[in-house]
Amino acid sequence: MAMFQRLLLATVLAALNNVDLGARPGKITVTYSNSAPHKANTSIDGKTLLFEAHPTPGSIDWHCKSSNLKQKWCSSSCECSG
Repeated sequence: MAMFQRLLLATVLAALNNVDLGARPGKITVTYSNSAPHKANTSIDGKTLLFEAHPTPGSIDWHCKSSNLKQKWCSSSCECSG
């Protein structure tokens, strides 16, 4: 399984409230919630994680970042500065 798929799957399983695929091409915004039935830690309730596609010849690299999540709540491959 590709790195992006593993990151997205882990994110989805954790406490997903919403995934926005349509507003911006090549960008996926994940929003966490601890409101039932979701079970996010209260520290990340309402926080977002952005996945961005970066096309390269023959493939797409995915990068993730957040300006409102602390690094401890993100994968080590993500830039989180909250």
